[in-house]
Amino acid sequence: MEENRNDNHAVPPNNSNSGEEVKKDIQGLLGSTKKFLLELLDIRSNTDQEATKEAIIADIPFKGHTSWILICSIFIASIGLNANSTAVVIGAMLISPLMGPILGIGLSLAVNDVDTLRRSLKNFTVMVVLSVLTAYLFFAIFPLRDESSELLARTAPDIRDVLIAFFGGLALVIARAKKGTIASVIFGVAIATALMPPLCTVGFGLAIGNYDYATGAMYLFSINTIFIALATFLVLKLLRFPMVRYVNSQKRRLIGRVASLFAILVMIPAGMTFWDALQESLFRKQAQRFVEEKIAPYQFEGSGRFMDDFTDIEFNKGENPYIELVFMGNETVPDNVIATWNKQKEDEASFDRLKNTELHIIQGAKNEQVDQLKYVDQLYETQKTQIEDKDTRIKLLEEELGKLGKMSIPFADVSVEAKTNYTNLESLGFSPTIQTDFKKMDTIPIFEVKWKRDAKRVQTVEDTKKLHAWLKLRLKDSTIQLKEVIQD
Repeated sequence: MEENRNDNHAVPPNNSNSGEEVKKDIQGLLGSTKKFLLELLDIRSNTDQEATKEAIIADIPFKGHTSWILICSIFIASIGLNANSTAVVIGAMLISPLMGPILGIGLSLAVNDVDTLRRSLKNFTVMVVLSVLTAYLFFAIFPLRDESSELLARTAPDIRDVLIAFFGGLALVIARAKKGTIASVIFGVAIATALMPPLCTVGFGLAIGNYDYATGAMYLFSINTIFIALATFLVLKLLRFPMVRYVNSQKRRLIGRVASLFAILVMIPAGMTFWDALQESLFRKQAQRFVEEKIAPYQFEGSGRFMDDFTDIEFNKGENPYIELVFMGNETVPDNVIATWNKQKEDEASFDRLKNTELHIIQGAKNEQVDQLKYVDQLYETQKTQIEDKDTRIKLLEEELGKLGKMSIPFADVSVEAKTNYTNLESLGFSPTIQTDFKKMDTIPIFEVKWKRDAKRVQTVEDTKKLHAWLKLRLKDSTIQLKEVIQD
C-alpha cells in the first residue's frame, strides 16, 4: 500500500527549468533574426571602395563631350517642357551629366578631400550657369511659350520632392558602391530626382519675366542637389571610406575641420528645407480637409454653388496664409455662415495649423469678377452636358460654320447687278433652306425671282436660265437654286 501511495504522488515538473528553456528559445530566435537581417541589409561586404571613388571622380570634369551632352539635354528638356511631353523630358533626364559633380561634393566631404571638393564645386557652378543660360536663350527666341503643366509642376516643391531627392541619392550612391554598378538604378534615380527640368524652368521664368517661376524652380533644384549630396555623404561615412591623408598633420587637421564645417553647413539648410516643406505640406493637408468638411457640404437654398476646383491655398511660409474660396450664382453666403467657418478654423483643435489663416470669399454681388465667374459657370455646365458627344458636336458645328460661310453673300451687290442685267426683273429674294432625304440633312441657298407682269413668257424663261447660271458663276457655288415666282 505504501508503494502505491508513493507512485500516486509523483514529483511535479520543475517550472523554473521550463521558463529557462522558453527564454533560451526566444533568445535563439531573436539572434537568428538579427543575423538574417544583418546579412540581408549588409552592403559593406560587397562594396568596392576604390572603384566607387574612381568612378565618381571620373564623372566630375565638365568639358568637351560632356559640355555638348549637357547643352543637348537642356534643349531636349526645354522642348519637352514646352510641348508638355513627359516622354521627351524623361529622355533629357537620362542623358544629363549633372549628377557627377553633386556626387563629387558628397564624396569629397565624406573622405576629407578638399581638392575634389574644389573641382566639384567649380564644375557644378559651370554646369548650372550653362544650363540656365541655354534654357533662357531657347525660350527667349522660340515663339511658343505656353505655360504647360510640365513647366508649372517644377515651380512649387513640397515635402515629397525632399524625400524623393534624399532616397534617390541613397539609391544612387549605394548602386555606385556595389561591385558591378547597377545601371538601371542610376537611370531610375536620374528620372526620379529630375535635375534638368527645374533648370529649364528657371530659364523659362527668366525669359518671360516671371521671377516667381524662376525662384520656385531654383528652389526645387537646390533641394535635389543638397539632399543627393547629403545622402552620398551619409552612405560613404557608413561604408567607412578611408579619409584622405596629408603629409602635414596640421594641414590635415585644418582640411578636416573645413570639410566637416562645410558638411554641417550643407546639412543645416537641408534640415531647414525639410522642416519648411513639411510645415507647408501639413498646412495644405489640413486646409484641404477643412474645405472638404466645412465648406463643401454647405447647401444653398437657390442657385448658388461652391466651386471646389477654384480653391486656392497659399501657405506663404507661414506669413499671411490664406484660403481663397469661390462661389457661383446670384445667391451669396450669409455673413453668419462665414463667421462660423472662421470660428471653426480658429477654435477646433483638428485645425490648429489654420489659426491666423484668412478666408478670402469670392462670390456673386460682392466681387467685381462676378460676370467672368458666371461665364465660367455657364461654360462648365455646357461642357458637362455635352462632353460625351463633343467630337460629334464639333464636327457638326464645323459643317454648319462652313455652310454659314457660304450663306454669307453680298446680296445688295448681287441684286443691283441683276437688276442692271435684266430689265424685266421686278424682285429678287434669297434664303437658305434646310432639306433632307431622310439620310442626311443639307442647307441649300435658294433665290426667288419675280418678273414683271408685262414681260413675255418666252423671254422670262430664257432670262431665268441665264440668271441661274450667272448666280452660280458670280457666287462660285454650284448648289445655288433659283425659284421663279409666278404671278396670278
